[in-house]
Amino acid sequence: MSLPPTSPNPVTAPLTHVLHVLIGIPISPALKTFWFPPSSSECNTATSSISQTIHDDIHPGNSSMLQMSSSGSNTLDNTPHHMDILTRSWGFLEESFNHFFADTTEPDDPKVRELVKKEILNNNLDDILTPLIILITRLCQADETSKARVRHWLVPDDLDRTSPLEQRSDLLGKCLRLLGSVYHPRLKDAIGDLLFVMAGSDGMSLLMRLSLIH
Repeated sequence: MSLPPTSPNPVTAPLTHVLHVLIGIPISPALKTFWFPPSSSECNTATSSISQTIHDDIHPGNSSMLQMSSSGSNTLDNTPHHMDILTRSWGFLEESFNHFFADTTEPDDPKVRELVKKEILNNNLDDILTPLIILITRLCQADETSKARVRHWLVPDDLDRTSPLEQRSDLLGKCLRLLGSVYHPRLKDAIGDLLFVMAGSDGMSLLMRLSLIH
């Protein structure tokens, strides 16, 4: 996951191959130090960076966050580098969604299909992005801190709900619009699973979180 983002499509080979390998690796206690950043007792500097991401609402899709993930040895001085896989994955997801579903573009818009045909060899966006979402979902299932971080990035407590969430141009709006997609069935299902896990695998909690009911 230390591979730099590509342009214009952020998720291409060899990153796609890395993702397929990662989703086959178990997220077990024995591999905790591989999957998750060190705790405060292990590395206060690393935790400070993560806390800033959460509390200052710095989204992982920003180029500065992507650069931090790939140059951790400089950021953490002489401490061993621990790749923050969740932050890195979320950054790739935001970059990809902003590229293929720019602004408030509907996922099934013909312009999206034309872009996919132009940039993806097998013309299938599901094959490219679904493994990335599956990886993020697995991290949330295995770790409460990861779940809380994703929940904060996607649905922060101070989220503006004065207008319909599905009309937003940010990642939340893109995810909600994907739930009604016809042309991207696996991507739609993967997003649904991620939202469900993010809400603690509680459908009622998810609805309340998104203010779809009161």
